Formats: sequence, structure tokens, C-alpha cells
Amino acid sequence: MIKAKVVSKEILAKDIVQLRLTPNHWEDWQPGAHLDISLPNGMERQYSLVPCDNGQYAIAVLKESDSRGGSLCIHDDVQVGTELQLSAPKSKFTLQQDGRAILMSAGIGITPLMSIADALHAANIPLDFRYAFRAPDQAAYLNWLATRPWTAACQQHISSEGTRLDIAKTLQDLQPDAHVYACGPSTFLEPIEAAMSAQNCLDRLHVEYFSNNDIELSGSDFIVHLSQSGGEIKVGEQETILTALQREGYDPMYSCEDGVCGACILPLVEGEAEHRDKFLTDEEHASQSEIAICCSRAKTNSITIDF
Repeated sequence: MIKAKVVSKEILAKDIVQLRLTPNHWEDWQPGAHLDISLPNGMERQYSLVPCDNGQYAIAVLKESDSRGGSLCIHDDVQVGTELQLSAPKSKFTLQQDGRAILMSAGIGITPLMSIADALHAANIPLDFRYAFRAPDQAAYLNWLATRPWTAACQQHISSEGTRLDIAKTLQDLQPDAHVYACGPSTFLEPIEAAMSAQNCLDRLHVEYFSNNDIELSGSDFIVHLSQSGGEIKVGEQETILTALQREGYDPMYSCEDGVCGACILPLVEGEAEHRDKFLTDEEHASQSEIAICCSRAKTNSITIDF
């Protein structure tokens, strides 16, 4: 892990703060990358990197009304001078160098798309940037957007002013070489996925969920066999594989706890999973080779995981 000190904390908008971090070891990062951050309350959370000076990292965090403690810790407990532990930058997005690009963000979902837009513009890829938010006082980085060389390609969709983003209209009749990059809550991303699916072009959609609030974690009980230790555990109707492992004294890796970050994914050795995560692709789900233990369950009476 990388050690870093918070060198500034700035209010960007209602319930949104930006942290600038100076690490003891800085690594360059790819557009759309994020950091795993270990917080003072013991939680680990993932936050997208936003453009800043070399030698520093910057993140923006929305205080969630239903926070399980991650965003509350950032807002209330993390201050200038706080030392944090970070992973090296990681990226799920892969930039495509052909055709045009449509970038669609909702609220704090703008953060990974900022560096992506800069990179696409630098590569002379035509882009169309859509930023949807409730009201101007709840929108981060409006001043930053106004300074970009691609600012003319950015359209703001403000719900309080009656200019809500029409997803279906934006994505109708996509050009064959167009790629769509999107980030936001599931209520924003699922209609985008549906519109792309209707045109048989999901392979040109690149998404990052920052929440999966509609996820259902409960279900029938089942047995999990642990291939490394030879043990087995029962997962109750109201438990997840993660919480069942923790109950038995195991300490698996995890972060988001709602299936969007990929930190808890383990190899599935035997059995069939009922996938509920938003991290693995449809093809990866169909292969039945991995499982997100924070949310996914077993379709069969038992499964075996590599743990």
C-alpha cells in the first residue's frame, strides 16, 4: 500500500468535497482510474481520480444520505494532515481510439469521465459530453468544465431547470463506430444499457457503477466449500458469502459491499452462481468462473470457491 497525506480539503458543491493527497510514492495513472483507500474507520472504499498536478492525487466524494460509513468518514473525520493508505491507481475503463465518443455522467459520476474526456480530446477523438445533475449547487466541477478545450462539446442537463437528460434520444441511431462511456447510479446506467442493448451494441458501452442500491442480497441458504482450507460454511437466507465468512473468523478482501468494485471477487471452482454484481461482464457471468462474494449467491445447493 502507498502512504499519503491529505494536503487540502475543499468544498466543491453541496455535500461534495475534494481531497488532494500527496503520496510517498506517486505513480502515473490511466484515464478513468481509481484508488482503493483505507479509511480511518477501518473501511476500504474506491474513489475515482480527477485531474490534478503530477505528484499528487485528487478525489471527490459525495456524502451519501444512506452511507454505510465511507463517505461520512471522508466528510467528517478526514482532515488536512490525515494520513491514509492507498492502492496504486487501477483502471477498469479502456479507451477506444476509433470513431467518436459519447460520455454520459450523473452527479458525482462525472469524476472518472473528466480524465477520459481530456485524453479523448488529446487523441483527436470527437466527443459529446453529457453531464446530468439535479441543480447547479449540487454539481461539482462546473468551473473546471468551462476551462476545457472541449467545453463546447459539453451539455449540462439540469433536472431543477427542466432540462433532464433524455437517454433514449441521446443514444438513438448510434454511429457504427461510436463508443459510450458512462458513470452514475444504477437508475442512470440501466436505461443506458437498455438503449445500447436494443441496438445490439453493448460491446461499445463502457460503464462504471458507483452504487448498486437496488441490489437484493437475501435468498435461499446454501453451502460454500472452501478449496484451500478444506472447510465449509453455511450461508443463511439473510447473509452473504462475505458476511458468513466473517462470522466464521475469515478475513476476505472486500470494499463496496454492493457488487460494483470487484475487490471481493474469487474464483468459482464448482457449482453455479446467481450473479448479482455489476462488475463482471455478461460473458464473465456466463462462464461461471468467478463470483462476487459480497452479493452473489448460489443457484445450486452448494458451491466451491478458491479460498
